[in-house]
Amino acid sequence: MGYKFDTLKMLLKRTDPAFKKQITTTIINQKKITCAQIEKQTPTVVFENGFGVNMKLWDEVFLEISTTNSVFAYNRNDAKVLKNKIMPSDMVKNLREILKDRGIKPPYILVGHSLGGLNIQYFARKYPKEVVGMVLVDTSHPKDFEDTSLIPKSQVKTFAHLDACGQEVLDLQNMQDIPMITLAATYKNNIHKYPKKMIPHIEATKKRMETFPELYPNCELRWIDSGHFIMYEKPRVVSEAIKELIKKIRIKDKHVQEKTQ
Repeated sequence: MGYKFDTLKMLLKRTDPAFKKQITTTIINQKKITCAQIEKQTPTVVFENGFGVNMKLWDEVFLEISTTNSVFAYNRNDAKVLKNKIMPSDMVKNLREILKDRGIKPPYILVGHSLGGLNIQYFARKYPKEVVGMVLVDTSHPKDFEDTSLIPKSQVKTFAHLDACGQEVLDLQNMQDIPMITLAATYKNNIHKYPKKMIPHIEATKKRMETFPELYPNCELRWIDSGHFIMYEKPRVVSEAIKELIKKIRIKDKHVQEKTQ
């Protein structure tokens, strides 16, 4: 039994009832969208799921941050993403349409897990004026799928599309002044639960994680003793990272206000 399956199986047993109450279904551009939203103060914290993962994995983090700030989470149609080889530009376009429909205006703190982390990197590069902070949760690196020799042959076609996604991110101008915290999983206590054929890819991914501060000058890299689903295993770590960014943004805004008075 793989580690991902173990985690998702546990998820079925543990989703905070308070989070479930926030889940609604809406129609946007003739598409059914399942999302959760709580309105407080800005900046709004927007959660972007990893590939094939339900937004319920954010439940504890979502509720904790909602005590002070507006929060939004939703589910993508990842079956369609694969079938139609949808790129980050299209996924981000879709997310911005949903935010507009829900009346959620910038500034945003973007929080993305795995492939969702790649999407919010695209978002921040494409629309830097809308983003005031980012938290990447064991994110995909834009070059994670460049070398297909480390990927099981049965999954090469899928990952080939993700390599194109990574290049689309790199083709955009880098954002230099957006504060970012990257939480990277060590896999220390659960690497044995993954198929042996995936371990070389995981180890190569961890090495690329070390280059994030080079890719993004304002990135702070933190290694977390966890598996891939940090927000599920250690939600407090993710919540504290988001709170740190909120505090930095408030201090910055206060200084700007003082200068203009």
